[in-house]
Amino acid sequence: MVTSTMAPAWGPVLAGSKAMVLDSGGNMCRAAIVAREEGVPAVTGTRFATQRIKTGDTIRVDGNKGIVEIIKRAEG
Repeated sequence: MVTSTMAPAWGPVLAGSKAMVLDSGGNMCRAAIVAREEGVPAVTGTRFATQRIKTGDTIRVDGNKGIVEIIKRAEG
């Protein structure tokens, strides 16, 4: 999931995600805490991920290092 922010009600959506990338927040924001609780890799506070990552792009998220890498751009 790549989004600008996360509402508390999105917890169930996050639980079904393989990873989370958030434009806002930090290590102690609610989204980061929920991601850790669910074992979902997360990078928060990117400021511009939603502008750079497009629907269909394949990305790699390393929550330990805070790295988001675009592996393959979506075709089209």
